[in-house]
Amino acid sequence: MGSVSITEVMKELKEADLKPYLHKKAASGSIYIKFKVDIGGSLRIATHKQRARYAYRWNLRTDVTKIEAKFKKHMCYYYPAGCFKLMIKDMVRERDNRNS
Repeated sequence: MGSVSITEVMKELKEADLKPYLHKKAASGSIYIKFKVDIGGSLRIATHKQRARYAYRWNLRTDVTKIEAKFKKHMCYYYPAGCFKLMIKDMVRERDNRNS
């Protein structure tokens, strides 16, 4: 998917001890990952915008060029695919803040 592989993302998430697991692969090509630790929500990896009624906290997208945070039902974070390691650092920070 784009400039990053799902295998690589999952490997890095596991190494960060975020305990990820694949929740769903959609017909649209989107991939949904949930976590066994509290990081405030799940991760959506996609090539396109999500439906308006959804608000995934963590979004890794091949069609965005800059990191953005938007408020929907809660804060949602959008990272370009090439910035997935930075996203993981932010996820670890969120986990640590929630568990302190």
